[in-house]
Order: sequence, then C-alpha cells, then structure tokens
Amino acid sequence: MTGGDILIESLKAQEVKAIFGMPGNQNVYIYDALHRRGEGIKHFVVRHEQSATFMADGYARVTRDVGVALTVSGPGASSASTGIGEAYTDRVPVLLITGQADSRLANRDNSKLFHGLNQITFFEPITKWFGRANTADEIPKMIETAFTMLRTERPGPVVIEIPNDVVTAEAEVKIPPKVSVPKQRGKSDDIKKVISILQSSQLPIILAGGGVISSNASSELTALFMD
Repeated sequence: MTGGDILIESLKAQEVKAIFGMPGNQNVYIYDALHRRGEGIKHFVVRHEQSATFMADGYARVTRDVGVALTVSGPGASSASTGIGEAYTDRVPVLLITGQADSRLANRDNSKLFHGLNQITFFEPITKWFGRANTADEIPKMIETAFTMLRTERPGPVVIEIPNDVVTAEAEVKIPPKVSVPKQRGKSDDIKKVISILQSSQLPIILAGGGVISSNASSELTALFMD
C-alpha cells in the first residue's frame, strides 16, 4: 500500500464517515487514495480551507465524534487554523490533515519553499498534539495516537502533516483497530461531597457547559434539576 492508502485505511479503522476538505498540490495523492479506498467515507468539497475546519467542528459537535478536515500545507493550513483555534477553545475533537513538501526538504528554510510554513510551531499553541509522519510505516501509529488524543481526557484538536513523498511511498503495515475510550467516573468521595452540598443548599445553581452534550448526559442533568 502507498502512504495515502495506509492513511485512508487507518481513518476507516477509526470509523471516520466524513471528511471536509479542498484538493491541492500538497494533498492530491491523499485524494487519489481517498478515491481508491474511501468507500464509506463521504467527502465534502469546500471553497475555502477555513470552512473545512468549521464544518468539521460542527460535525463533531452534532455527532459527538471526531470531525476531519483535509487541506494543503502553508496557506491552506493557516486558513484552516481559525477553525482549529475555535475547536481548541471549546474543546472539540477536530483532526486536520495537511500535506507537506517532500521530507528531503525538511531542514530547508520554509520561506523558500512553495507554500512553506513551519506548521509544528504554528499550530502548537492551539492543538492538543501535532504529528508528522516521516515514513509511510509511521502513519498507522500516528493516526492511532491522534485519535487517542482526540477521544480521551479533555477533547481538543489535533493536526498531522504527511509529506508528499511519504504519501506515495510503499509500505506493508498492520492497521490498528479503533481506539477504545475508557469511561471516566468521578471519585466516589468527590461525588458524595457534591451531593451533600446540593442537599444542604437552599437555592442551588448549576452551571452546565458543552461537556454535558459531548458526554451525552443531557437526560441525567435534566433529572438532577427535576429532583
């Protein structure tokens, strides 16, 4: 399989059903792989990269699953960064996949490259994690790590980049299964303390945020109010 094939198969293993993106020079081979192997994944073409991450954000909020966006590197990725910043602020699990110049150019001055941008430095302040695949056989582990970061603890956006030559390189790999998300529970003593405080309160006020929706706990919150 090519690196692009490995990427698409890895996304399918994570049960990705939709991708929002715009084709371009640095991700065209990913799109070739999506065309070959993307059965079960619906792609939505956008007119501007900013729309891709905002649409992925909205998709994640509604489905309570990871939203995936696909852009070129450089200006495409920087345009998509507004949606990534929004996802970071609101803790929404959005995965942005970008292409990148060939890996042999990794140590060159980015300003001298076509659509050059040091994306690691650029995205670091607004992401939970940034990943880069330097070889095709690194892609499955990178996707597994990305979805672990996206789906566990506090959600938030992740960005990964894959150079063109890595996307076209051949490799034989094993695709990891879907990342399992362990159910998280509060400490028993903390829960008892909260119950005690609520029971003794005369006019209790509960401040509920988006985590109630992402945790699918709306009915439990309603029941708490009714009680």
